[in-house]
Amino acid sequence: MMKMPAGSRQRNRYLPLSGPTLSIVSINIEGFSGCKAEILATMANRFDILCMQETHIGPAQHRPTIPGMKLVAETR
Repeated sequence: MMKMPAGSRQRNRYLPLSGPTLSIVSINIEGFSGCKAEILATMANRFDILCMQETHIGPAQHRPTIPGMKLVAETR
């Protein structure tokens, strides 16, 4: 067990986090539509990573786009 100098625990308790935070949003979209794309685009500045499930996009349909976001991975 490592010994902490006296008073160090209380000093460190009030320090800010060591760096910027990363926000991740996971959403079950239940069918992707233009309206839902607009809603997500307005929220895009609130998170760094968006994970969408159940977009219900068929193989003949085009890949959904959300303004302000970039697609990194896609599985069907």
